[in-house]
Amino acid sequence: MKRLFFFVVISLFMASSIWAHGGRTDSCGGHNDRKRGGYHIHNYSKYCACNPDAPECKKDVKPSTKKKSAGKEK
Repeated sequence: MKRLFFFVVISLFMASSIWAHGGRTDSCGGHNDRKRGGYHIHNYSKYCACNPDAPECKKDVKPSTKKKSAGKEK
C-alpha cells in the first residue's frame, strides 16, 4: 500500500511538471513565449519600469471635470 501511494505521489508530481514552465523571467519581468510567440509578462511593475511607453503601462489620466471655484461659495 505504501508503494502504491508513493508511486501515485511521484506520478502526479512528474505529470504536473510537464505542463508548467520554469518560471524564469528576465530583468524586465517577462520572457519570450516560444509556443505562442511574442513576449509574456509576469510582473508588470518591472516591465513598466523597463518600458514606460508601452501601451500596457499607460495610465488612464482623465482631466478633472470639476470647475474651480473663484473663491466664492454659495
